[in-house]
Amino acid sequence: MKQKILATCIAACAVLMLSSSAKAQEVTDEHLWKYALMTEVIDQMKADLSKSVNDLIKKQEGMTGQRYKELAGGAAPDNDFEQKFMDNVNKLKKSRTDAIKSVNSDLATKMLGGATVYKAVKAAAEGDMKDKFDQYKSQIAYAE
Repeated sequence: MKQKILATCIAACAVLMLSSSAKAQEVTDEHLWKYALMTEVIDQMKADLSKSVNDLIKKQEGMTGQRYKELAGGAAPDNDFEQKFMDNVNKLKKSRTDAIKSVNSDLATKMLGGATVYKAVKAAAEGDMKDKFDQYKSQIAYAE
C-alpha cells in the first residue's frame, strides 16, 4: 500500500515537473526581444571593459599593447612595474566582469523571470529562432 502511494506521489511530481518545464520552454517573441536587449547591454559592458583596458595601456608610460598581450598571455613580468600594472588591470577586469555577471543575472531574473526561462530563450536564440533574434539585435544595436 505504501509503495503504491509513493509511486503515485512520484508520478504526480514528475507530471508537475514536466508541465512546468514545458511552460518554461515556450519562447515568445517578447522573450526574444528582451533577451536581445539584455545581450546588447552585456555586449556594451564588455566593449567598455575592453576600451578601459586599452586606455590604461595607452596612458601607462613604459607599457605597450604588445607587451600587455605577452603578459596577459602568461609571460612573466620583467619587473615590479609590470607586475603592479598587471595587478591593476586584473583588478579592473575582475571588478567589471563581476558587474557584468551581476547585471546579466539581475536582468535574466527581472526581465525573463529566472534561469529556466533564460536558458530556454538563449537556446532558442542560438537555434530555431536565431534569425528573429538577429533581427531584433540589429534593431537595437548601438552604433558608434
